[in-house]
Amino acid sequence: STQTCTNSTSNVCYTGKTVFPSLTSFVGFNNQGCKDDNSNCNQTIQGTLMFVNYTTTLTCCNTDKCNPTTLVSSAATAKMTVTGAVGAAILASVLGSIM
Repeated sequence: STQTCTNSTSNVCYTGKTVFPSLTSFVGFNNQGCKDDNSNCNQTIQGTLMFVNYTTTLTCCNTDKCNPTTLVSSAATAKMTVTGAVGAAILASVLGSIM
């Protein structure tokens, strides 16, 4: 990201990528930001939400623009609105439980 995470409470940038292996038409989504430390960095966490398996990988770094956003899908806007809303809720839940 263009945000530099160097203050006393947030010094690590992260990218969280969640994918749903059983949903082949949905390639996943990313979430980015700053976190306090390196805990859970560069790890993959697996879980189940509403009977659907997911995998979340949290990758961390600490330099400016070290976690660029890349587009992973060219899905239609309406489709992304629904999956984006659901996906954001899932990722927030997953990241909240590991941070």
